[in-house]
Amino acid sequence: MKRSFIAIFCLIIGLFSFEAKAQEEHGVGAGEWPSDYPKVMIDFEEFGWDNIGDVYDGIFYVKLNGRSNTYRFYRVKNATQVGHSEWYAIQDPRFDHGVCAVRSCKPYSGDPGKPYTCKYRWYILKSNGDSIALDPSITQVTNFYDGLAVASTGPYNERFYINDRGQKVYPHIKLAKSGLDFKNYPLTEGTRRLFKGDNNKFGYMDATGRVVIEPKYEKARNFSSGYALVYDYQNTERKWWVINTLGEKISEVPDKYKSFTGAAVTSFINSTAMAHNDETDQVDIVNQLMQVKATYDKSSGFFLKNVPSDAAIAIVSNSGWEHPKFCTTTGELVKDQEYPYGPYSKYELTDPEISSYPDCQEDPANVNNQLGWHNTGYWASHHTLIGDTDVVYNYKGVVWEYKNSYTKVRQFCAEGYSPGIQCSTANWHKLGLTGEWAQKLEEHYVYFDTNGTILLEFLLPEEGEEKKEE
Repeated sequence: MKRSFIAIFCLIIGLFSFEAKAQEEHGVGAGEWPSDYPKVMIDFEEFGWDNIGDVYDGIFYVKLNGRSNTYRFYRVKNATQVGHSEWYAIQDPRFDHGVCAVRSCKPYSGDPGKPYTCKYRWYILKSNGDSIALDPSITQVTNFYDGLAVASTGPYNERFYINDRGQKVYPHIKLAKSGLDFKNYPLTEGTRRLFKGDNNKFGYMDATGRVVIEPKYEKARNFSSGYALVYDYQNTERKWWVINTLGEKISEVPDKYKSFTGAAVTSFINSTAMAHNDETDQVDIVNQLMQVKATYDKSSGFFLKNVPSDAAIAIVSNSGWEHPKFCTTTGELVKDQEYPYGPYSKYELTDPEISSYPDCQEDPANVNNQLGWHNTGYWASHHTLIGDTDVVYNYKGVVWEYKNSYTKVRQFCAEGYSPGIQCSTANWHKLGLTGEWAQKLEEHYVYFDTNGTILLEFLLPEEGEEKKEE
């Protein structure tokens, strides 16, 4: 009897030790919230989820409320600020290869109740905090992609490319002057960059600025897996086509894959795409020739480039299934036993929200958005496991489970970081805390990596006031 009691006691201690080790490896567990994280001090009211940007080059932005397009930049690994207090920029500014286009800001003469005004002097802000002043005649600059940005001297004036030193480059490329099309597009797969010529048609150039496909398409998308979708005339009728990197038309997109926004087809991953079939209201998995590999009632877009053809890269569902499942670029469902991290079947795959409409936005730079699984191969999901345990997946299955009770998480950015809102009591939902009890739980806005390690925390205004009173 005594031996049995000792054995049970040792087993309990062992389980606690295992859980403590898991929590140490994958972030914070239940209990008191640690106070030694690097902090980003928020000194304005009504800070929220939409004030936090994704991480690029290890840097994210915080958008200031009440000040149009005004931002501060911080390093995710130590919470230190980049440059002086605040900058004006276009919507969702991002660092790229160590630079970001910004414009200096200052308030009216000391009156915080008045709106902010900006000096019309643009700079290239470097990740080390230094900046390069651009020509004073420049009034607009886009985000940088691969060392290039589009600049202009006025809403409808000449537009041109500048490099990360502020020098004008590629003068032979004449860009559209329309005010609605002030955009810059990234290189995809290191070979092709979209641009809109002064004839208002889309074309492609390579990494050296050489035009490889002349501007001739009304609409066009980035290349992926060596293929792109373009919108072009066929005699007198407009058609969507799949082209290769030489600009050759590989196949025509059937009318059943068209929607009111254009072609309801995602980017190609391993020469495979998701296409919404308007005739059946289902999703077909198709190849570059628009041949159907498989069909499901609903699907997410594809998640990850350059993975094995038998790897799980999309979430699909059919009527009558208890839970959604994972499929591969062959269209086949994933078998649980093939993956070392544990089966998918015990998880309720409630995120991301899957739809009969695949992710196929018309913005050429944002089809599948180049984020989430698309680049990192990881996906964080809140409360997907039966029993309210949060998980992180990769294409092989569940990488780890965490018990931090994030009330909100975002898809991992390309560098493997995600913001999250976490309660200091990790098992509040299991304890059935509701009403006033739940309201007393302290929320922490944080960034964490794909291992679950929390890198920094945001110190909100009310928290700072409480600490001062103490």
